Amino acid sequence: MKKVFVICMIVLILAGCKATGSQDDPEQKEYKKLSFGAIGGVLDDLQKTIGNAFPNYDVTYVNLIPDQIETLYEQKTLPDIILDIDSITIPPHLRDKIITDLNPYVNVGNVDLNRFVPSLLARNYGQKGELYALPFVRNLNALFYNKAAFDASGIPYPTDGMTWDDVIQLASRFSDSPNGLSYKGIDIINGGGLLMLIDQYKVTLLDPQSDQFKSSSELKEVLQKIRTVYEIPRNRPLENATPSMDGFVKDGTTAMLLCYQAYPILLGAANKQDIDMVTFPRIDASSNMGAGSRASSLVINRDSKEKKSAFEIISYLVSDEMQKKEH
Repeated sequence: MKKVFVICMIVLILAGCKATGSQDDPEQKEYKKLSFGAIGGVLDDLQKTIGNAFPNYDVTYVNLIPDQIETLYEQKTLPDIILDIDSITIPPHLRDKIITDLNPYVNVGNVDLNRFVPSLLARNYGQKGELYALPFVRNLNALFYNKAAFDASGIPYPTDGMTWDDVIQLASRFSDSPNGLSYKGIDIINGGGLLMLIDQYKVTLLDPQSDQFKSSSELKEVLQKIRTVYEIPRNRPLENATPSMDGFVKDGTTAMLLCYQAYPILLGAANKQDIDMVTFPRIDASSNMGAGSRASSLVINRDSKEKKSAFEIISYLVSDEMQKKEH
């Protein structure tokens, strides 16, 4: 897992900017104590990177659990820095209460916002121009496939540029696998596939004016695709099943998986699975629309007593020096 941090990262920044927080920074000599939290914890590589760049900062790393965020907020025990994974770490109704507006720190730190992919940065602005976060890791949307499942069933591998109809048809071929083999054709749940599909069709579930459920032709098309997948034998998720990619990356009983990060290749290799990937399915043959653009972003807790130091760490993590760093 040491390489996950590097492989999953797609460089967000195009131009140079001086990174803060280096060992030559005179402010770095002052001892600071901060905390950094993320769902599932902060990867070891990232912890080492921060430790090397900020040797006088004592950073505690926290494993955040989504359904405990509100309690931590009420107890004022949230970390100083939070990795908001795909805008789901912090509940929407608490964003204005938890997250610090970074605009003043960006201005003082001379951080060039033009270096970020505009669509990723735009997602982090509030209604009044507040900048809630800086993008850190851009998600990789792809269709992953387990070669052994295809080889054993005599089915050709997926290819780049396939449509949803192509992929669903390919998944359906596993319902008639020879030699008594039983494979699940495609998993659209455990890698975030449903969310990616909703993004692709630009589905909005709530009307922004009334805050009520909003039906649309796009939503109906998405639901029809889900229904078609679930009608394939063995492709409907089991009721009350624990979310897991084990069927794909460990057991080898799932042929294809939609995922937004490169974990399947790494986890599959660790479990002796031969996994490769192709482009995310297109809506139809005439469309090149992908799965949307999402990212994990860095935010500062409004209750933090070390906002300046927290932003020094964030500005370093999104700098060219860090984003292009090889481990």
